[in-house]
Amino acid sequence: MRARSLLKIAVITFAAAFIVGCGGGAVEETGYNEPPVQTTPAPIETPQPTYVPEPTAELEPELTWEHDFQRVVLQVGNPRKLVNNAWVDLDASPIFVDGELYTPIYGVEISGESIVAWDEQSQTMVITTGVSGLPQSVMYGQINGQREEWYGSPLSIQIANNLTMLQRHDGGWPRGIGQGGSAPHNPADIASITQEQLDQAFLSVNANDAYFGRGITANETRFMLRMYHATRIPQFRESGLRGLDAILRTQFTEGGAAGGWPYYVTQRTAHRGGASFNDDSMTAIMELLFDISNGEFPLLGHDLIAQSTTAFDKGLDAILNLQIRSSAFADGIERPTAWAQHYYQMSGLPMWAREFEPPAISTNEAVDIMIFLMELPNPCQRVIDAVNYAMYFLNYVEIHGYRHYIGPSPIDPAWGNNRGLFEHPYAGNLWARFVCVETFNPLFVDRLNPGWRTGEVTDAEGRHGVRMPYPGGILRNIYREDGTLDLMASYQNLSHERRNGYGYLGDWPRILTGMHNSWLRRITE
Repeated sequence: MRARSLLKIAVITFAAAFIVGCGGGAVEETGYNEPPVQTTPAPIETPQPTYVPEPTAELEPELTWEHDFQRVVLQVGNPRKLVNNAWVDLDASPIFVDGELYTPIYGVEISGESIVAWDEQSQTMVITTGVSGLPQSVMYGQINGQREEWYGSPLSIQIANNLTMLQRHDGGWPRGIGQGGSAPHNPADIASITQEQLDQAFLSVNANDAYFGRGITANETRFMLRMYHATRIPQFRESGLRGLDAILRTQFTEGGAAGGWPYYVTQRTAHRGGASFNDDSMTAIMELLFDISNGEFPLLGHDLIAQSTTAFDKGLDAILNLQIRSSAFADGIERPTAWAQHYYQMSGLPMWAREFEPPAISTNEAVDIMIFLMELPNPCQRVIDAVNYAMYFLNYVEIHGYRHYIGPSPIDPAWGNNRGLFEHPYAGNLWARFVCVETFNPLFVDRLNPGWRTGEVTDAEGRHGVRMPYPGGILRNIYREDGTLDLMASYQNLSHERRNGYGYLGDWPRILTGMHNSWLRRITE
């Protein structure tokens, strides 16, 4: 391995993995040469003692860490290392340089199958040994679900470098990233994004389209922090810190929704500026902050970990405070129910999102929140009560006697699929996404100006609907003479485009029953 200046290596916390990079001041006695410029794999040549830093958070005269059932002790000034109680000679003694502990390259064994990655920007080489079977392709939604040894592989570095180019000026990442489409940031295979697409995407670096929905920004921030911990590549640290800063600085500090987060990082128009639970936005942030608070990213340092812990605590308070109370139960007693998609920051009341998403209790969003709360270790009584009340509410508003189906359009096959309901005496496991706070009736709200299919009965032609206050759309609920809701007729009354293009009905809470039972057993043991 040749280098003109100081070589840097840091052990990753699995079997024999380390980083080599060029930086710092020259060390003349080691005789470094030109750094490698080729892509991986690269040969390793060590004609003279080559110093590499081992992992250390503080300057200690002795460094100890454990991984894969191996215990290693290195001592400054000692030309031997202790490995599982056996001394092993080093080419030279470990030394401290610029706050990092350096050891000869053979202080870390290179054995078994190896992968080598080179990052040109930071002049860093990542070598991982003792691994095999790493994926050759990782889609956007999988970047935080890989084996630990994958972080630092050539593919992971390519993805991380591309994500740094896609990051917006405010520290977040754009809506739609990795979700398909024509925008430069849309490909699900982030590593496959071309240089031309990256250049085009960089032209939008000042766009205000970064947001937290679908876990975006929280997921990328987590990935960049993992990549920095695995590689110590500086641009990954900077990117991860910018993402974390976007999360910490946008948390609401006042109002009824204090502790919550907006849907978008910078945009504040309409629902984008309200506290949001929509599309896993807040729970993804909270999961990241929880992991930071519990030591998953120690290199962030005490101050950022403390800030993240405080933000998590405030976020948990917001979740508990924003649980909607209602007296629409048959006994008239007011109880906590579940949560809305969006809330006004100052009043803490549910707010309209898009014109077909009313200020109501959302059974879909409740699922992510409840799973998050049930995964908390040692939950306090407020958390326990919130989960139990939400589960009671979801059971209460479950729809029985109807089955949801998807079939061909009975009017015109060119319309595509047709969703509908039919009666079935034993059917269950069905919920309306939006439930009225005052009545617990399902709410079916259409676009203000639906995209009518050819031949479809329009509002102008007598389709039933009630215009909701701005910014709402058209309420399509149909009631019988006795005042009860006609569920089938109401659902069918939605425009074909919305009924088949949005999830008004679903079985989202179905997965909670088994989880709730297991959770109850755990917290009572």
